[in-house]
Amino acid sequence: MIGNSPPTARALWSWVDLKQKLLIIPAEAYKTDHIHVIPLVPEAVAILKSIHKGSEGEYILSSTEGAKPIRGIGKFYRTRLPREIIACTGSEFSMPFTSHDLRRTVATRLGESLGVGGEQLIKKVLGHSDGSVTAIYNRYGYVKEMRAGLEAWARELTK
Repeated sequence: MIGNSPPTARALWSWVDLKQKLLIIPAEAYKTDHIHVIPLVPEAVAILKSIHKGSEGEYILSSTEGAKPIRGIGKFYRTRLPREIIACTGSEFSMPFTSHDLRRTVATRLGESLGVGGEQLIKKVLGHSDGSVTAIYNRYGYVKEMRAGLEAWARELTK
């Protein structure tokens, strides 16, 4: 993995396939040293289409016209995001907020919507490696199933 920030914070436009609605993180940029494919829900595609493409580089999330990726993700989770959530909901947080809280929420909500057997898809969405013997032989990426689960959750979120 390159750098300390998450690969989505360092994502390049060349990793995005809007036609197939995928974010494809190359192995050298990902923690497991394997390609990670993330299906993009329609809302994510719309956001990507609306983002200004910098004239200085390929980074999607950048304050330097694409020359460098955004920085300060950890601080964003500790300060700005909680302030925005509190402003919208009027409720204080009972504990500090981290990026892992978002990952935990994704895993939990997908687990609720997928039910029994959803564990494999949750692992795929979160990008966890599976070192089981079956996984060594099974090279299917479960993109179609991940997309269905993520789209169902996106519909739930946008009700």
